[in-house]
Amino acid sequence: MVKPVEYAELVSAVERACEQIMADRRTVLRIDQMKRQMEGFKAAAAERLLIDWLEHRRTFKEFEAVAAEFGIERGKSRLYGFLCADIDGYEQRIAGAADRDRQLYLFAYRKIAQEVLHDTASGCGGSVLSLSSGKLLLLVYCDVPAGARSALSSAEPLMPALARRLQDAYKTYLRWSVSIGMSEWSGDVRSLGELYADAIQAVNYRSVVGCGAIIPASMVEPSGAIRQRLMNKELFLLEELNAGTELRSAASWNRWLEELSALPLADAKLVASQFAVNALRLGKEAADEAAVPDEAAAIPGHIAACQTMQDLIGHLNGLIDGVAHRLRSARSPAASKIVEQAKRWIRERLHEEISLQAVADALHVNPYYLSRLFRQATNETYLEYTTRLRFERARELLAHTQLKMHEIAERVGFKDANYFSIAFKKFEGVNPTEYRKRYQ
Repeated sequence: MVKPVEYAELVSAVERACEQIMADRRTVLRIDQMKRQMEGFKAAAAERLLIDWLEHRRTFKEFEAVAAEFGIERGKSRLYGFLCADIDGYEQRIAGAADRDRQLYLFAYRKIAQEVLHDTASGCGGSVLSLSSGKLLLLVYCDVPAGARSALSSAEPLMPALARRLQDAYKTYLRWSVSIGMSEWSGDVRSLGELYADAIQAVNYRSVVGCGAIIPASMVEPSGAIRQRLMNKELFLLEELNAGTELRSAASWNRWLEELSALPLADAKLVASQFAVNALRLGKEAADEAAVPDEAAAIPGHIAACQTMQDLIGHLNGLIDGVAHRLRSARSPAASKIVEQAKRWIRERLHEEISLQAVADALHVNPYYLSRLFRQATNETYLEYTTRLRFERARELLAHTQLKMHEIAERVGFKDANYFSIAFKKFEGVNPTEYRKRYQ
C-alpha cells in the first residue's frame, strides 16, 4: 500500500492479513496434529508388534525392525525383565468415571510409570506399555559388564526397588494402591516371552496374597507334588495354632520345618509364602480388622528377600509368634470384658431396636471384631443372644405381671403385638396367652 491510505482501505487490508495469518496457523496446527497422530499410530503399532512377539504370535525377525526402540538388542550385554502393574479396585476407582476423567487418570497412570522408570536413580531403562484398562507392562533392562559372573546378582535388587518406587509414586500422587507382578532377570532375548508371561501370572496372584503386593514370579506356582505333600500338614498346623497350641515348641511344627528345609530354596519360599498368608489371615480374623494393617500383601516381598533357608525359617518363626500373640490377645480378659459390656448394654435396651452396629458404636469397637468375640465367648451370634434374651424377658413378664400383650411386646422390643405373638409361638412352641395361662 502507498500513501495516502484511506482509513477503511487500511482496516480492510489489516483484516485480510489477520485472516491469512490465522489460516496459516490453522494449517500448521493441522499438520502438527497429523504428525502427532502418525507418531501415536507408529508407537501403538510398535507396541502391538512387541506384544505379539512376546505372546509368540510373531517371530523375532518380524519384530526386529522395531526392537531397538524398546532397547532389545541381540549381542549386547544387557539383562531384561518385566513388571506388570495393576490398579487395585479399578472398577470402583476409575471404570465408573466420566470418559474424560478416566482418560486423564489412565494418562497419569502411564506417565508416572514412565517417569519412575526413566529416573536416573532406577539404574534401569525400558518402556511402558498399556496392556488393558488398569494394567501396565514395564519392559525393564539394565546394562552389565560383558562376561561378569556377578552381573545377575548385582542386578537382582534393581527390580524390587523399582517396583517399590512405583508403588510409592502412585500412593503419593494418585493415592492408589497398585499390585505389581515381577519376573526374573534374563540376558537371553529369546526368553522374554516367558518372562512376560511370568510377570502377568504373578500380578494375577493378587487374589491370594491381597492387594498392594509386590509378587515375584518365582513364588507363584508350586509344583503339584509339593502342594499335595504339604497341604494337609499346613491345614493341621493352622488348626493347632487356632486352638491355642504353642506351635513353636510343637513336634509337628519342627517336622514341617525339616521337610521344608529339604526343598530347594525357591520351592521352600513358595510353600512358606502360602502358609504365612493363611496364618496371618487366621490371626486377623480373631482381631479387630480396622486396627490391623494389611500385612498379607507384604509377605511375598519379605520372603523373597530371604537369602538362606535359615533366614526363611527365622522369618516364619517370627510370624508365628506374632499370630499366636494376636490370637491370645483376642481371647484375653480384655476381650471377655468387652463381651460382658455388650451383654449388659443389650439387657438394658431390650425395649429398643438393637443392631450390632449400635452395640459396637457404644463400646467403640469394630462390629466384625465384636461379632467374632461374641461368638467365641458365648457360642451364640449377637442376634441369637438378643433374641433369646427378649423371649426370656417376655416369659418372665407373662408369668409374673398382668401387663397387656401390647405392653409386653413393647418392653421386649416388638412394636407390633401380633408379630410378637407369632414370633413367641415360633420360639416357645405356644402363643403368649397359652403360656400365661399355664404359668400364672
